[in-house]
Amino acid sequence: MNDGGKGDGRRKGADDAKYRDNYDLIWGKRDSGKSKGIPTKEQLMEMLRKEVVEVTFLKLDGDERKMPCTLKPSLLPAVAKEDPLTQKKVREISDKVIAVWAPGSNGFRSFRYDRVTKVEVLHNMCIPETERQL
Repeated sequence: MNDGGKGDGRRKGADDAKYRDNYDLIWGKRDSGKSKGIPTKEQLMEMLRKEVVEVTFLKLDGDERKMPCTLKPSLLPAVAKEDPLTQKKVREISDKVIAVWAPGSNGFRSFRYDRVTKVEVLHNMCIPETERQL
């Protein structure tokens, strides 16, 4: 039935390649990253606990983002008692989402593991002393 109602046709200026890539990613048509050299989620979590890692991933709007991030205890800010959203609670939000400390943004950020396209350890990344003492 084609009555010309809402959603009847594609939006003007739609990026077909981006639509196709995201559709495949969302519905699991793409492989899990094993052939691309992406570590498993557990391996990535271990890397984040030891080092600063640049994670490249697709944002929900389809844009690519490169984010230096870590879970290294010496680089994380102290959790204040009055802070209702502790790191433990952030991690419990979803098992598909990885919450990390982003030194460049000086705050916690998150990304979905299934949208990761590249992982690279950043050797010798210099974190300013002010960011370490938060």
